[in-house]
Parts: sequence; C-alpha cells; structure tokens
Amino acid sequence: MTHKILYIEDSPHNIALIEKYLKFCNCKVTSEYHAATGIRRAMITRPDLIIVDVHLPDDNGVAVISKLRHLDGMQLTPIIALTAMDTMSIQRDCLDAGASAFLRKPISKVTLLDTLTSFLPLVEVR
Repeated sequence: MTHKILYIEDSPHNIALIEKYLKFCNCKVTSEYHAATGIRRAMITRPDLIIVDVHLPDDNGVAVISKLRHLDGMQLTPIIALTAMDTMSIQRDCLDAGASAFLRKPISKVTLLDTLTSFLPLVEVR
C-alpha cells in the first residue's frame, strides 16, 4: 500500500529534500506552494498524512493546520508542523491548532522517518 503525503511548503529546496528523504519509502509525496491550494488539494485527495510549513506566503501555517482540522474527514489525519523557528510558543500554537507532531528545520532523514512511521506504521524504507 502506498501512502499519500501532502507537503505544503513554499521552498523548492525543502520540497526537494523531503522528496529525497522519502524516495525509497512506500509513499507518494505531492506538494503545494500555497496554503489555499494545499487546503484544496487536501479536500480533493484526502492524503494519509500532511506536512505543513509554519511560514507560507499566503497564510500562517498555524491557521492552515486549524483549517485542515475543521474539514470533514480530516480530524484524524496526522498533520506534522515543520518550521525553522525554535520557540516553545510556536510549538504550542501548532499543537493547539491540531498538529499531531512538531518538527524543526533543518530536519534529519532519521527524525522524519521516525515521525512518519509513528503515524503510518506501514511505511517501509526500501
């Protein structure tokens, strides 16, 4: 079974890095550069897991997480907040908005895979 992962991120470099890390996993990664299109894609594709950058050009990632949580059928979808900010308040805000996990950039492959496998236990590294 291939898991669908949606990554909402405005940095092509970060998108390429996550895609590289997940290249040999049983996952299909799609990405969106903007919050609005990311939310629309989530509504249409119903991903198994969503990764959201906290700083997006058209919306705050915390607000995006909250909007995703309020979509029908998205209450149990794992959402991982990802940011370069290193403050407890932003972590608390993300978790309060409904994030399932909070990861800091730069992210390591091991940390990302450990987090994914905690939500998608069938993720396998080939």
